[in-house]
Amino acid sequence: MCGPGVRGGDRKGSAIVAERVGGGPDGKPPGVIGGTTEVAQLSPAARLQILTTEQWSLLATRGMTWNEAFSRAQMFLSALSGGIVALATIPAPPEG
Repeated sequence: MCGPGVRGGDRKGSAIVAERVGGGPDGKPPGVIGGTTEVAQLSPAARLQILTTEQWSLLATRGMTWNEAFSRAQMFLSALSGGIVALATIPAPPEG
């Protein structure tokens, strides 16, 4: 996300925390000092990529929540209508 060999996105304060997942011969990816990359040091492309990833993550979460809510409502209404149909098939007691 933040560059070659860096996985970022966890925010602490105003810094983006970057983990080492690969790297150069010195053991640290370029641009990472002490394990964090300040937001001011990120390139505009990296900032845009982080914001875009965050946006798509939020959209996916909203979609899953919406889908879950409607699935539960559908199951409730199906059980309710099934119960009403089952009650309707019970014959009325004879009068008299």
